[in-house]
Amino acid sequence: LLRRVTLRDEPVELSPREFALLCALLMPPGVTRSRQELLRMAWPPHSGGPRSVDTQVLTLRRKLEQAGLGREGSVVQTVRQQGYRFSLDCLNRQAMETSLHKSGVVAGSS
Repeated sequence: LLRRVTLRDEPVELSPREFALLCALLMPPGVTRSRQELLRMAWPPHSGGPRSVDTQVLTLRRKLEQAGLGREGSVVQTVRQQGYRFSLDCLNRQAMETSLHKSGVVAGSS
């Protein structure tokens, strides 16, 4: 089984746990998942607790940001007192910005 994440044709190096967490957040994207749900979906039974999820989310955010996807937690969002979700809004906004940049249109110009 090949597990690979690429962004703009460049590989994004993720640990097996980070990859599992990303998959859990993407199925389906935009849905808020509690820490307990993420533990069940991305961790082996009886390994780790809610703080493990927080730590892995932080690491995943940093790696995605370093790869050029979002900034300051905009891709993997914290939903207060509920959990985390993968933001489609960020992806749509970045796709629009990329499209405008490629076409030579600069936001705010007339």
